[in-house]
Amino acid sequence: MNHPSLEALLAGSEPVRAHAAGCPACAAELAAAERRRSALRALPPLPPPASGWSNLQSTLRRTRRRQVAVRSSLLALAAALGAVVLWPLLHRAPPAPAQPSLSALIARSQALEAELAGLPEPSVVEVVDADTRAEVEDEIEWVDRGLNGLPPDADPSERAGLWKTRIELLEALLEVRRPPAVVVSL
Repeated sequence: MNHPSLEALLAGSEPVRAHAAGCPACAAELAAAERRRSALRALPPLPPPASGWSNLQSTLRRTRRRQVAVRSSLLALAAALGAVVLWPLLHRAPPAPAQPSLSALIARSQALEAELAGLPEPSVVEVVDADTRAEVEDEIEWVDRGLNGLPPDADPSERAGLWKTRIELLEALLEVRRPPAVVVSL
């Protein structure tokens, strides 16, 4: 048989009271608990000690100081640990971007030249576009002279830099030479 707990007996809900009324063990437990409760209520109140409040305040202050010291130490430790862990991650040199090979740069330049050759000459050219086109073509000519003037034992990065510049200029020239997009709306 399941008997209710002491807490349930003292709470005194209707089903628990009905059970206690019919169960001698629960009725005895409830009566003993009621006697203890009455005896405790009959005790005279104890006045707090004269220094009780000041003792409590000093204990609270010490506890707060200890908590602040522990928190400060933990924060300092966490900051130091974070610095040790994060410093190498944050101050690592970024990986060098992959450099295209000289043959890839030359192939890209030739592909852009072919694309330019395939574009139709515009029948009407705005002055601004013509001026920009002339400037870019002059710069490409300057880069070509630089490439042709390099000695065979020239620094490969210098040669690659000139090819990259040539590609950028060809791309800019393509932008000027491409016919404008036609927008058709229905």
